[in-house]
Amino acid sequence: MMMMMVRQHSSDEDVASTSALDPFSPRPRSPVRRAPSATLPALKVSEAPRQCCDDKTCRCLVPRLVPVTMEPQQASGVAVALSVLSQIERIQVRDTVERNGATYFVMDVYLRPTTSRLPLPSSTLRARLRRRTSESSATPDYQVSARFSDFAALRADVSALMCMNSRFTCEYCNAFEEYILFRIRQPRWIVKIGTRTETRKTILESFINDFVKMAQLRVPTCQKCLSRDRVPFLIEEFVHRPSTPALVRPSTDAPAAA
Repeated sequence: MMMMMVRQHSSDEDVASTSALDPFSPRPRSPVRRAPSATLPALKVSEAPRQCCDDKTCRCLVPRLVPVTMEPQQASGVAVALSVLSQIERIQVRDTVERNGATYFVMDVYLRPTTSRLPLPSSTLRARLRRRTSESSATPDYQVSARFSDFAALRADVSALMCMNSRFTCEYCNAFEEYILFRIRQPRWIVKIGTRTETRKTILESFINDFVKMAQLRVPTCQKCLSRDRVPFLIEEFVHRPSTPALVRPSTDAPAAA
């Protein structure tokens, strides 16, 4: 047994020596080393998706919610003023009153009617619209009186609240600034001097209706904008200030007195 082991050992040495001398002899193969298999990193508990229900057979996976920082677009107090302005349908200036030697322009304020969401026949709807139009043209919901200088003061107060460089930073202020700078028919001193009372009525009516609409604009503003929070208050206070008793207009349907 010992002789066989020695002979085998010597034969192995002979093969090794022969392979070393003969370059064309086949060399013994070296064991192949495999690279370790790449394992995926385990998901953390916070990163693992969770199921949308308790059912184990459900495969609907919902990603985890990520907190997002949100800022309020308008204060709650401004929402009250905007709600009041949104109820105004139109304002008409058709009469004037004299008080203590000053001329007051009477604004007839018409509110939007409250409508039901139930569908109505077309004939009933047309009749209701005609009746509502005739009633609204005759009697306003309430009246507010103001002097020409009060309209001019409102224009100046709104202009003082505009942002710097609003053309590039704030669309809300830019709308008011372009109107105040480039609109001709406004309560200015040249309009007061160079126009008659009837013309001033038309100018003031267009001015106050435009301001009520622009105060409700939903456009982007800059972070330091003050007009978005104060302009609606100024306009809402202007159209709700204490006024004189409602004017009684003569009815055109009444027969003339004998």
